[in-house]
This record gives sequence, C-alpha cells and structure tokens, in this order.
Amino acid sequence: LLYGRIDIIVLANGIQLRKPFYEYSINEWRMILDVNLTGCFLICKHFSKSMIDNNYGRIIGITSLTTEIGIKNISAYSASKGGMNQFLKNIAIELAKYNIIVNMIAPGRISTNMTNDLTSKTNLNELIIDRIPMGRYGNPSDLIGAALFLASKEAAYMTGQSIIIDGGWLASGGNLPG
Repeated sequence: LLYGRIDIIVLANGIQLRKPFYEYSINEWRMILDVNLTGCFLICKHFSKSMIDNNYGRIIGITSLTTEIGIKNISAYSASKGGMNQFLKNIAIELAKYNIIVNMIAPGRISTNMTNDLTSKTNLNELIIDRIPMGRYGNPSDLIGAALFLASKEAAYMTGQSIIIDGGWLASGGNLPG
C-alpha cells in the first residue's frame, strides 16, 4: 500500500464468451462466473477490511447494461454481472455504517477488446449502432466522469445505486430510431 490504506476500489474485471447458453461447458460457465463474480467477492472481502478499520471507503463496480436487459449469446456474462450488481447492493447496506459507499457503473456497448468481435462484423456493428441513440459505441473514457463522481465526497449519501452509461440505448428500449 503506497499510503498505508485503501480508500477506493474499482472492480473492472470482466471476461465473456459469445455463444448460446446450451453450448457452454461447465468449465466455461464457471470460469466466467469465477472471474466476474467470485473475483469481485474476494476483492471486496479482503480489501474492505482496511476500509472498515479506517471508517471510510468507496467501492465502484463496473457491471453491465445486461443487468437491466437480456442480450443473446452472453448468458454467463450477464448472469455474472447481474450477480455482481446484486452482491454490491447487498454489501452497500452492510458497509454503510462504516462510511463506505458502494455503487455501480453499468456500461452499454463500449469499444474494448470484448467488443472487437462485434465491431469487426460490418452488418452486425451497423445494427448495434443503429439502436444506440448517440450513434456510436462508448469509449472507456466515457466512464471516467461517473467513476470520479462516485469516488468523490459529493457522492457521500449515495450507496447501492447504478449509473447507466449507454448512449441512450436503455432509454430507447433498444428500438431502431424513427
């Protein structure tokens, strides 16, 4: 620990595998849940102790828009991020008395290595972009403002909440414009 304490944890771990749920092996399913959900649990379990001792902390989970909507062929990812969302809501209640706030950022389509397989398929990529009112994928930098807010003193009375950053996709109901 650089300064002898932990004040902020950002849970940005995540892997996925695109294919129908009935084609997953049990090992593939477990791997995704282990990284995305169990990893979140273990990090919070071990590092929140320092926050409790200091009576202060911020935990920010990067979940997913899939906690709100279903998307085909990513069921393990969606289940793990939905579980992460609910786990973080629960610990928000447990940790509130220690002045530790726990919130989530739920991104929609963000240009990362996990979406390269979508952006490389021209027809599919166009179909996805057509459903996002802002007409583009988000960039990882689009999440920074929400993360800074959630880490700040200005968010001191906000816990167990999720900020959706998706270019308006959820608000539109996933519909095509027009």
